[in-house]
Amino acid sequence: MKQFLVEVFVPRSRAGELDAAKERVRTATTRVARSDRDIRYVRAIYVPEDETCFYVFDASSAELVAEVSGLAGLRDGRVVETLGDSKGDRT
Repeated sequence: MKQFLVEVFVPRSRAGELDAAKERVRTATTRVARSDRDIRYVRAIYVPEDETCFYVFDASSAELVAEVSGLAGLRDGRVVETLGDSKGDRT
């Protein structure tokens, strides 16, 4: 499995909505994974200074991550593959 980030702009004024967004991402991931597709939501990282939230996924493809993002309502999220593996070893 590969690891992907979904980058989403989240203004500080909407930072209070992040818990609800994370729950939508969990729900959408579960829904897609039930179809025997290889995807797992790992975590979210919010960077208030940059007003950016990164949702981290382990998945077999960027298309699956984009599908989950759409179902979760992460509008205009940019999906990018990371380097390294999903176990934290980035060498």
